[in-house]
Amino acid sequence: MKRQKDLSALLPGAPKITVTGLQYDSRKVRPGDLFFAVPGFLEDGSKYVKDAFARGAAAAVVKNGLGAANCWEVEDVRRAMAEVAGKFFDHPGKKLQLFGITGTKGKTSTAYLLESIFQAAGKKTAILGTVECRHPGKSYPSHHTTREAIDLQEFLAEALEHGADTVVMEVSSHALSLDRVAGCEFSGVLFTNLSPDHMDFYKEMEPYYQAKRLLFLPPFRKPEAYAVAYAEDPYGKRLLEECGGKQVSFGHEAGDVRVQEVRMHSAGIALTLQSQKFGSIALDSQMAGEFSVLNIAAAATLALVAGCSAEAVKQGVHVLRGVPGRLERVPTTLPLSVFVDFAHSGHALENVLRALRPMCKKRLIVLFGAGGDKDPARRTTQGQVAATLADFSVITSDNPRTEDPLKIIAAIEGAYLAAGGKNYLVEPDRRAAIQKALTMAEAGDVICLAGKGHETGQIVGDKIFPFDDRVEAGIVLRELEPSC
Repeated sequence: MKRQKDLSALLPGAPKITVTGLQYDSRKVRPGDLFFAVPGFLEDGSKYVKDAFARGAAAAVVKNGLGAANCWEVEDVRRAMAEVAGKFFDHPGKKLQLFGITGTKGKTSTAYLLESIFQAAGKKTAILGTVECRHPGKSYPSHHTTREAIDLQEFLAEALEHGADTVVMEVSSHALSLDRVAGCEFSGVLFTNLSPDHMDFYKEMEPYYQAKRLLFLPPFRKPEAYAVAYAEDPYGKRLLEECGGKQVSFGHEAGDVRVQEVRMHSAGIALTLQSQKFGSIALDSQMAGEFSVLNIAAAATLALVAGCSAEAVKQGVHVLRGVPGRLERVPTTLPLSVFVDFAHSGHALENVLRALRPMCKKRLIVLFGAGGDKDPARRTTQGQVAATLADFSVITSDNPRTEDPLKIIAAIEGAYLAAGGKNYLVEPDRRAAIQKALTMAEAGDVICLAGKGHETGQIVGDKIFPFDDRVEAGIVLRELEPSC
Protein backbone atom coordinates (compact mmCIF):
# COMPACT_ATOMS: atom_id res chain seq x y z
CA MET A 1 0.00 0.00 0.00
CA LYS A 2 1.37 3.41 -1.01
CA ARG A 3 1.35 5.82 1.90
CA GLN A 4 1.85 9.51 2.33
CA LYS A 5 1.55 11.70 5.40
CA ASP A 6 2.07 15.32 6.31
CA LEU A 7 5.21 15.83 8.39
CA SER A 8 3.27 18.09 10.75
CA ALA A 9 1.00 15.12 11.57
CA LEU A 10 4.01 12.93 12.32
CA LEU A 11 6.03 15.44 14.35
CA PRO A 12 4.07 18.06 16.31
CA GLY A 13 5.21 21.54 15.34
CA ALA A 14 6.97 20.41 12.18
CA PRO A 15 6.25 22.17 8.85
CA LYS A 16 3.68 20.92 6.34
CA ILE A 17 5.81 18.75 4.09
CA THR A 18 4.45 15.67 2.30
CA VAL A 19 6.31 12.50 3.27
CA THR A 20 5.94 9.32 1.19
CA GLY A 21 8.32 7.00 3.05
CA LEU A 22 10.67 6.63 6.02
CA GLN A 23 14.36 5.73 5.94
CA TYR A 24 17.37 5.57 8.27
CA ASP A 25 19.87 4.42 5.62
CA SER A 26 20.74 7.29 3.26
CA ARG A 27 21.69 4.80 0.51
CA LYS A 28 18.08 3.62 0.35
CA VAL A 29 16.43 7.05 0.34
CA ARG A 30 13.89 7.67 -2.41
CA PRO A 31 12.33 11.01 -3.40
CA GLY A 32 9.81 12.07 -0.78
CA ASP A 33 11.29 10.05 2.10
CA LEU A 34 11.80 11.36 5.61
CA PHE A 35 15.38 10.54 6.65
CA PHE A 36 16.35 9.83 10.26
CA ALA A 37 19.97 10.66 11.09
CA VAL A 38 20.32 7.99 13.78
CA PRO A 39 23.38 8.32 16.04
CA GLY A 40 25.24 5.03 15.59
CA PHE A 41 27.82 3.11 17.60
CA LEU A 42 30.41 3.29 14.84
CA GLU A 43 29.15 6.15 12.66
CA ASP A 44 26.78 9.07 13.21
CA GLY A 45 23.85 9.27 10.83
CA SER A 46 24.14 13.05 10.72
CA LYS A 47 27.10 12.53 8.36
CA TYR A 48 24.66 11.31 5.73
CA VAL A 49 22.03 14.04 5.79
CA LYS A 50 23.55 15.74 2.75
CA ASP A 51 23.54 12.44 0.84
CA ALA A 52 19.90 11.81 1.84
CA PHE A 53 18.84 15.19 0.42
CA ALA A 54 20.85 14.57 -2.73
CA ARG A 55 18.79 11.42 -3.23
CA GLY A 56 15.51 13.32 -2.86
CA ALA A 57 14.65 13.24 0.85
CA ALA A 58 11.77 15.58 1.65
CA ALA A 59 13.10 16.29 5.17
CA ALA A 60 15.41 14.90 7.83
CA VAL A 61 15.13 14.33 11.56
CA VAL A 62 18.37 15.13 13.38
CA LYS A 63 19.64 15.53 16.93
CA ASN A 64 19.39 18.97 18.50
CA GLY A 65 22.06 21.35 17.34
CA LEU A 66 22.59 19.72 13.95
CA GLY A 67 19.76 21.43 12.12
CA ALA A 68 19.76 22.83 8.58
CA ALA A 69 17.13 23.60 5.97
CA ASN A 70 14.30 21.02 6.03
CA CYS A 71 15.80 19.38 9.14
CA TRP A 72 13.68 18.85 12.22
CA GLU A 73 15.64 18.73 15.47
CA VAL A 74 14.73 16.34 18.31
CA GLU A 75 16.38 15.28 21.53
CA ASP A 76 16.26 11.54 20.76
CA VAL A 77 16.29 10.53 17.07
CA ARG A 78 15.65 6.82 17.79
CA ARG A 79 12.62 7.55 19.94
CA ALA A 80 11.27 9.97 17.34
CA MET A 81 11.83 7.37 14.60
CA ALA A 82 9.78 4.78 16.49
CA GLU A 83 6.95 7.21 17.24
CA VAL A 84 6.84 8.51 13.65
CA ALA A 85 6.94 4.97 12.23
CA GLY A 86 3.92 4.01 14.32
CA LYS A 87 1.96 7.01 13.07
CA PHE A 88 3.07 6.64 9.44
CA PHE A 89 1.92 3.00 9.29
CA ASP A 90 -1.28 3.73 11.29
CA HIS A 91 -0.24 1.95 14.50
CA PRO A 92 -0.40 -1.71 13.39
CA GLY A 93 1.29 -2.73 16.66
CA LYS A 94 -1.86 -1.67 18.48
CA LYS A 95 -4.27 -3.47 16.13
CA LEU A 96 -2.68 -6.93 16.20
CA GLN A 97 -2.40 -9.30 19.13
CA LEU A 98 1.32 -9.21 19.90
CA PHE A 99 3.12 -11.79 22.02
CA GLY A 100 6.66 -10.91 23.03
CA ILE A 101 9.39 -13.36 24.07
CA THR A 102 12.61 -12.19 25.71
CA GLY A 103 15.52 -13.82 27.53
CA THR A 104 19.06 -14.93 26.74
CA LYS A 105 18.45 -18.44 25.39
CA GLY A 106 15.47 -20.20 23.88
CA LYS A 107 13.68 -17.24 22.29
CA THR A 108 13.72 -18.56 18.74
CA SER A 109 12.64 -22.14 19.51
CA THR A 110 9.94 -20.90 21.88
CA ALA A 111 8.68 -18.46 19.24
CA TYR A 112 8.35 -21.22 16.63
CA LEU A 113 6.54 -23.43 19.12
CA LEU A 114 4.14 -20.64 20.05
CA GLU A 115 3.49 -19.85 16.39
CA SER A 116 2.71 -23.53 15.74
CA ILE A 117 0.28 -23.67 18.68
CA PHE A 118 -1.49 -20.48 17.61
CA GLN A 119 -1.86 -21.84 14.08
CA ALA A 120 -3.31 -25.05 15.50
CA ALA A 121 -5.77 -22.85 17.39
CA GLY A 122 -6.89 -21.25 14.13
CA LYS A 123 -5.08 -17.94 14.47
CA LYS A 124 -3.53 -16.27 11.40
CA THR A 125 -0.07 -15.85 12.80
CA ALA A 126 3.02 -13.86 11.82
CA ILE A 127 6.45 -14.34 13.38
CA LEU A 128 9.41 -11.98 13.81
CA GLY A 129 12.72 -13.20 15.10
CA THR A 130 16.32 -14.17 14.65
CA VAL A 131 15.76 -16.56 11.74
CA GLU A 132 13.04 -14.87 9.70
CA CYS A 133 10.13 -12.46 9.61
CA ARG A 134 7.09 -14.15 8.12
CA HIS A 135 3.43 -13.27 7.68
CA PRO A 136 0.68 -15.00 5.66
CA GLY A 137 1.84 -13.26 2.49
CA LYS A 138 5.63 -13.23 2.59
CA SER A 139 8.84 -14.25 4.39
CA TYR A 140 12.02 -12.21 4.86
CA PRO A 141 15.39 -13.29 6.29
CA SER A 142 16.29 -11.52 9.53
CA HIS A 143 19.34 -9.38 10.15
CA HIS A 144 18.46 -8.57 13.76
CA THR A 145 16.56 -10.50 16.42
CA THR A 146 14.15 -7.54 16.49
CA ARG A 147 13.96 -5.20 13.49
CA GLU A 148 14.60 -1.46 13.55
CA ALA A 149 11.47 0.58 14.29
CA ILE A 150 10.67 1.54 10.69
CA ASP A 151 11.16 -2.01 9.40
CA LEU A 152 9.19 -3.44 12.30
CA GLN A 153 6.16 -1.16 11.85
CA GLU A 154 6.19 -1.70 8.09
CA PHE A 155 6.24 -5.47 8.59
CA LEU A 156 3.37 -5.31 11.09
CA ALA A 157 1.35 -3.19 8.65
CA GLU A 158 2.00 -5.75 5.89
CA ALA A 159 1.03 -8.60 8.19
CA LEU A 160 -2.25 -6.85 9.00
CA GLU A 161 -2.96 -6.22 5.31
CA HIS A 162 -2.39 -9.93 4.57
CA GLY A 163 -4.89 -11.05 7.17
CA ALA A 164 -2.73 -11.76 10.22
CA ASP A 165 -4.41 -11.30 13.58
CA THR A 166 -1.60 -12.55 15.86
CA VAL A 167 2.15 -11.88 15.93
CA VAL A 168 4.83 -13.81 17.83
CA MET A 169 7.89 -11.62 18.31
CA GLU A 170 11.34 -12.23 19.72
CA VAL A 171 12.16 -9.06 21.64
CA SER A 172 15.87 -8.50 22.24
CA SER A 173 17.36 -6.39 25.01
CA HIS A 174 18.83 -4.13 22.33
CA ALA A 175 15.36 -3.60 20.84
CA LEU A 176 14.06 -2.47 24.22
CA SER A 177 17.07 -0.29 25.01
CA LEU A 178 17.09 1.32 21.56
CA ASP A 179 13.33 1.96 21.24
CA ARG A 180 12.79 -0.42 18.33
CA VAL A 181 9.49 -1.70 19.78
CA ALA A 182 8.18 1.66 20.98
CA GLY A 183 4.51 1.90 20.04
CA CYS A 184 3.89 -1.86 20.33
CA GLU A 185 1.42 -3.11 22.93
CA PHE A 186 1.74 -6.77 23.89
CA SER A 187 -1.13 -9.10 24.80
CA GLY A 188 1.25 -11.55 26.48
CA VAL A 189 4.93 -11.47 27.46
CA LEU A 190 7.33 -14.31 28.20
CA PHE A 191 10.73 -14.51 29.92
CA THR A 192 12.87 -17.59 29.24
CA ASN A 193 16.06 -17.09 31.30
CA LEU A 194 19.00 -14.74 31.77
CA SER A 195 22.73 -15.44 31.62
CA PRO A 196 25.73 -13.27 30.71
CA ASP A 197 25.46 -12.03 27.13
CA HIS A 198 25.93 -8.76 25.25
CA MET A 199 28.31 -7.61 27.96
CA ASP A 200 30.09 -5.54 25.32
CA PHE A 201 26.94 -3.37 25.34
CA TYR A 202 25.64 -3.64 28.91
CA LYS A 203 28.92 -4.25 30.82
CA GLU A 204 27.06 -5.79 33.79
CA MET A 205 24.10 -8.09 34.38
CA GLU A 206 21.89 -5.53 36.15
CA PRO A 207 21.44 -3.15 33.18
CA TYR A 208 20.98 -6.20 30.94
CA TYR A 209 18.19 -7.43 33.24
CA GLN A 210 16.63 -3.96 33.44
CA ALA A 211 16.44 -3.82 29.65
CA LYS A 212 14.58 -7.16 29.52
CA ARG A 213 12.31 -6.03 32.36
CA LEU A 214 10.92 -3.16 30.24
CA LEU A 215 8.83 -5.62 28.22
CA PHE A 216 6.88 -6.53 31.37
CA LEU A 217 5.87 -2.95 32.18
CA PRO A 218 3.60 -0.34 30.57
CA PRO A 219 3.48 0.92 27.88
CA PHE A 220 4.65 -2.36 26.26
CA ARG A 221 2.56 -4.72 28.36
CA LYS A 222 -1.19 -4.21 28.22
CA PRO A 223 -2.95 -4.06 31.61
CA GLU A 224 -4.77 -7.34 30.94
CA ALA A 225 -1.71 -9.16 29.55
CA TYR A 226 -0.26 -12.19 31.30
CA ALA A 227 3.42 -12.30 32.17
CA VAL A 228 4.98 -15.77 31.97
CA ALA A 229 8.43 -16.56 33.37
CA TYR A 230 10.70 -19.48 34.22
CA ALA A 231 10.33 -19.92 37.98
CA GLU A 232 13.72 -21.55 38.53
CA ASP A 233 15.71 -18.73 36.99
CA PRO A 234 16.54 -16.15 39.71
CA TYR A 235 15.87 -13.29 37.30
CA GLY A 236 12.57 -14.86 36.25
CA LYS A 237 11.47 -15.10 39.86
CA ARG A 238 12.57 -11.52 40.49
CA LEU A 239 10.79 -10.29 37.38
CA LEU A 240 7.42 -11.64 38.50
CA GLU A 241 7.91 -10.24 42.00
CA GLU A 242 8.67 -6.77 40.65
CA CYS A 243 6.21 -6.45 37.77
CA GLY A 244 2.91 -7.62 39.26
CA GLY A 245 -0.29 -7.98 37.24
CA LYS A 246 -1.53 -11.27 35.82
CA GLN A 247 1.28 -13.82 35.88
CA VAL A 248 2.03 -17.52 35.57
CA SER A 249 5.34 -19.29 36.12
CA PHE A 250 6.65 -22.61 34.81
CA GLY A 251 9.45 -24.98 35.77
CA HIS A 252 10.40 -28.47 36.90
CA GLU A 253 10.35 -28.22 40.71
CA ALA A 254 8.77 -24.77 41.03
CA GLY A 255 6.12 -22.81 39.17
CA ASP A 256 2.39 -22.81 38.52
CA VAL A 257 2.87 -25.09 35.50
CA ARG A 258 5.30 -27.95 36.16
CA VAL A 259 7.11 -30.29 33.82
CA GLN A 260 6.73 -33.95 34.77
CA GLU A 261 7.37 -37.40 33.30
CA VAL A 262 9.95 -36.33 30.72
CA ARG A 263 11.02 -39.13 28.40
CA MET A 264 13.51 -38.78 25.56
CA HIS A 265 12.82 -41.20 22.71
CA SER A 266 14.19 -41.82 19.24
CA ALA A 267 11.65 -39.51 17.59
CA GLY A 268 11.78 -36.67 20.12
CA ILE A 269 10.44 -35.89 23.60
CA ALA A 270 7.38 -36.93 25.59
CA LEU A 271 6.42 -34.93 28.68
CA THR A 272 3.48 -33.93 30.85
CA LEU A 273 2.55 -30.45 32.05
CA GLN A 274 0.70 -30.35 35.37
CA SER A 275 -1.09 -27.37 36.92
CA GLN A 276 -4.12 -26.60 39.06
CA LYS A 277 -5.52 -24.23 36.43
CA PHE A 278 -5.11 -26.42 33.32
CA GLY A 279 -4.85 -29.93 34.77
CA SER A 280 -2.62 -32.55 33.18
CA ILE A 281 -1.58 -32.19 29.53
CA ALA A 282 0.50 -34.89 27.84
CA LEU A 283 2.70 -33.58 25.03
CA ASP A 284 4.78 -35.31 22.38
CA SER A 285 7.37 -33.32 20.43
CA GLN A 286 9.62 -34.08 17.47
CA MET A 287 12.27 -31.71 18.82
CA ALA A 288 15.54 -32.92 20.36
CA GLY A 289 17.54 -31.99 23.45
CA GLU A 290 16.75 -31.58 27.13
CA PHE A 291 16.76 -27.80 26.84
CA SER A 292 13.81 -28.12 24.42
CA VAL A 293 11.68 -29.28 27.36
CA LEU A 294 11.60 -25.83 28.95
CA ASN A 295 11.01 -24.16 25.59
CA ILE A 296 7.97 -26.40 25.10
CA ALA A 297 6.73 -25.64 28.61
CA ALA A 298 7.22 -21.90 28.08
CA ALA A 299 5.31 -21.78 24.79
CA ALA A 300 2.53 -24.03 26.08
CA THR A 301 2.07 -21.93 29.22
CA LEU A 302 1.79 -18.64 27.33
CA ALA A 303 -0.59 -20.22 24.80
CA LEU A 304 -2.82 -21.58 27.56
CA VAL A 305 -3.14 -18.25 29.38
CA ALA A 306 -3.78 -16.62 25.99
CA GLY A 307 -6.87 -18.81 25.64
CA CYS A 308 -5.67 -21.71 23.47
CA SER A 309 -7.17 -25.11 24.21
CA ALA A 310 -5.15 -28.05 25.48
CA GLU A 311 -5.82 -29.80 22.15
CA ALA A 312 -4.34 -26.88 20.20
CA VAL A 313 -1.28 -26.98 22.45
CA LYS A 314 -0.87 -30.72 21.89
CA GLN A 315 -1.24 -30.43 18.13
CA GLY A 316 0.98 -27.36 17.80
CA VAL A 317 3.80 -28.93 19.81
CA HIS A 318 3.56 -32.24 17.95
CA VAL A 319 3.57 -30.96 14.35
CA LEU A 320 6.65 -28.73 14.68
CA ARG A 321 9.56 -30.79 13.36
CA GLY A 322 12.25 -28.38 14.49
CA VAL A 323 13.64 -24.88 14.20
CA PRO A 324 16.12 -23.83 11.49
CA GLY A 325 19.66 -23.91 12.84
CA ARG A 326 18.66 -25.15 16.29
CA LEU A 327 19.97 -28.69 16.68
CA GLU A 328 19.11 -29.09 13.02
CA ARG A 329 20.14 -32.49 11.69
CA VAL A 330 22.04 -32.60 8.40
CA PRO A 331 20.76 -35.63 6.39
CA THR A 332 23.26 -38.39 5.66
CA THR A 333 23.29 -42.13 5.04
CA LEU A 334 26.57 -42.48 6.94
CA PRO A 335 26.44 -44.19 10.36
CA LEU A 336 27.01 -40.93 12.24
CA SER A 337 25.00 -37.85 13.18
CA VAL A 338 25.67 -34.25 12.18
CA PHE A 339 23.89 -31.30 13.78
CA VAL A 340 24.04 -27.56 13.11
CA ASP A 341 23.29 -25.20 15.98
CA PHE A 342 23.34 -21.43 16.56
CA ALA A 343 25.09 -21.77 19.94
CA HIS A 344 27.56 -18.88 20.04
CA SER A 345 28.14 -18.40 23.78
CA GLY A 346 29.55 -20.63 26.49
CA HIS A 347 26.16 -21.25 28.11
CA ALA A 348 24.48 -22.10 24.81
CA LEU A 349 27.33 -24.36 23.73
CA GLU A 350 27.19 -26.19 27.05
CA ASN A 351 23.46 -26.83 26.66
CA VAL A 352 23.89 -28.16 23.13
CA LEU A 353 26.80 -30.48 23.96
CA ARG A 354 24.99 -31.86 27.01
CA ALA A 355 21.92 -32.48 24.83
CA LEU A 356 23.97 -34.34 22.22
CA ARG A 357 26.05 -36.47 24.61
CA PRO A 358 23.33 -39.14 25.16
CA MET A 359 23.15 -39.65 21.38
CA CYS A 360 26.85 -40.54 21.13
CA LYS A 361 27.91 -44.14 20.64
CA LYS A 362 31.51 -42.98 20.30
CA ARG A 363 32.89 -39.44 20.19
CA LEU A 364 31.28 -36.02 20.46
CA ILE A 365 33.07 -33.70 18.02
CA VAL A 366 32.41 -29.95 18.10
CA LEU A 367 33.39 -27.32 15.55
CA PHE A 368 33.12 -23.72 16.71
CA GLY A 369 34.59 -20.22 16.68
CA ALA A 370 33.58 -16.85 18.12
CA GLY A 371 32.17 -13.71 16.55
CA GLY A 372 34.32 -10.63 16.17
CA ASP A 373 33.30 -7.22 17.57
CA LYS A 374 31.40 -9.04 20.32
CA ASP A 375 32.01 -9.67 24.01
CA PRO A 376 35.53 -11.20 24.22
CA ALA A 377 34.49 -13.22 27.29
CA ARG A 378 32.56 -15.54 24.97
CA ARG A 379 35.85 -16.83 23.58
CA THR A 380 37.01 -17.90 27.01
CA THR A 381 33.79 -19.62 28.03
CA GLN A 382 33.38 -21.40 24.70
CA GLY A 383 36.94 -22.73 24.87
CA GLN A 384 36.41 -23.93 28.43
CA VAL A 385 33.12 -25.65 27.60
CA ALA A 386 34.54 -27.44 24.55
CA ALA A 387 37.58 -28.61 26.53
CA THR A 388 35.32 -30.03 29.24
CA LEU A 389 32.40 -31.52 27.31
CA ALA A 390 33.62 -32.55 23.84
CA ASP A 391 35.89 -35.46 22.93
CA PHE A 392 37.44 -33.54 20.05
CA SER A 393 37.28 -29.87 19.06
CA VAL A 394 37.83 -28.09 15.76
CA ILE A 395 38.50 -24.41 16.43
CA THR A 396 37.77 -22.21 13.43
CA SER A 397 36.47 -18.81 12.36
CA ASP A 398 32.89 -17.67 12.91
CA ASN A 399 31.93 -14.14 11.83
CA PRO A 400 35.20 -12.25 12.44
CA ARG A 401 33.74 -8.94 11.28
CA THR A 402 36.42 -6.25 11.66
CA GLU A 403 38.68 -8.30 13.96
CA ASP A 404 41.62 -10.51 12.99
CA PRO A 405 40.21 -14.07 13.00
CA LEU A 406 43.57 -15.50 14.03
CA LYS A 407 43.55 -13.40 17.21
CA ILE A 408 40.04 -14.60 18.04
CA ILE A 409 41.11 -18.21 17.47
CA ALA A 410 44.21 -17.70 19.62
CA ALA A 411 42.06 -16.48 22.52
CA ILE A 412 39.80 -19.53 22.22
CA GLU A 413 42.77 -21.88 21.98
CA GLY A 414 44.38 -20.36 25.08
CA ALA A 415 41.20 -20.86 27.11
CA TYR A 416 40.79 -24.38 25.73
CA LEU A 417 44.31 -25.41 26.76
CA ALA A 418 44.04 -23.71 30.16
CA ALA A 419 40.91 -25.78 30.83
CA GLY A 420 42.79 -29.00 30.11
CA GLY A 421 41.73 -29.53 26.52
CA LYS A 422 44.02 -31.83 24.53
CA ASN A 423 42.26 -33.30 21.52
CA TYR A 424 41.78 -30.55 18.97
CA LEU A 425 42.90 -28.95 15.75
CA VAL A 426 42.87 -25.38 14.49
CA GLU A 427 41.67 -24.55 10.97
CA PRO A 428 40.88 -20.85 10.37
CA ASP A 429 39.07 -21.52 7.07
CA ARG A 430 35.57 -22.60 8.15
CA ARG A 431 34.87 -24.48 4.91
CA ALA A 432 38.09 -26.47 5.28
CA ALA A 433 37.36 -26.97 9.00
CA ILE A 434 33.98 -28.53 8.25
CA GLN A 435 35.63 -30.81 5.70
CA LYS A 436 38.24 -31.92 8.26
CA ALA A 437 35.69 -32.44 11.06
CA LEU A 438 33.45 -34.64 8.94
CA THR A 439 36.25 -36.53 7.24
CA MET A 440 37.79 -37.53 10.57
CA ALA A 441 34.43 -38.70 11.96
CA GLU A 442 33.81 -42.41 12.44
CA ALA A 443 30.72 -44.59 12.79
CA GLY A 444 28.86 -43.74 15.99
CA ASP A 445 30.27 -40.20 16.28
CA VAL A 446 28.09 -37.12 16.74
CA ILE A 447 29.38 -33.93 15.15
CA CYS A 448 28.09 -30.48 16.14
CA LEU A 449 28.79 -27.49 13.89
CA ALA A 450 28.16 -24.63 16.30
CA GLY A 451 27.88 -20.87 16.12
CA LYS A 452 26.15 -19.97 12.86
CA GLY A 453 23.05 -22.14 12.81
CA HIS A 454 20.52 -20.76 10.32
CA GLU A 455 22.87 -18.09 8.95
CA THR A 456 23.52 -18.12 5.21
CA GLY A 457 26.50 -15.75 5.19
CA GLN A 458 29.84 -15.16 6.89
CA ILE A 459 30.69 -11.60 7.92
CA VAL A 460 34.29 -10.70 7.15
CA GLY A 461 35.16 -7.03 7.50
CA ASP A 462 32.13 -5.08 6.29
CA LYS A 463 31.13 -7.70 3.70
CA ILE A 464 28.89 -10.76 3.90
CA PHE A 465 30.00 -13.78 1.89
CA PRO A 466 27.58 -16.65 1.12
CA PHE A 467 28.15 -19.43 3.64
CA ASP A 468 25.79 -21.95 5.19
CA ASP A 469 27.07 -24.66 7.57
CA ARG A 470 24.21 -26.94 6.50
CA VAL A 471 25.05 -26.61 2.80
CA GLU A 472 28.79 -27.03 3.37
CA ALA A 473 28.25 -30.11 5.55
CA GLY A 474 25.88 -31.60 2.98
CA ILE A 475 28.48 -31.25 0.22
CA VAL A 476 31.14 -33.04 2.29
CA LEU A 477 28.77 -35.77 3.48
CA ARG A 478 27.64 -36.57 -0.07
CA GLU A 479 31.29 -36.93 -1.09
CA LEU A 480 31.89 -39.32 1.83
CA GLU A 481 28.79 -41.44 1.25
CA PRO A 482 29.44 -44.66 -0.69
CA SER A 483 28.15 -44.58 -4.25
CA CYS A 484 25.46 -47.06 -5.22
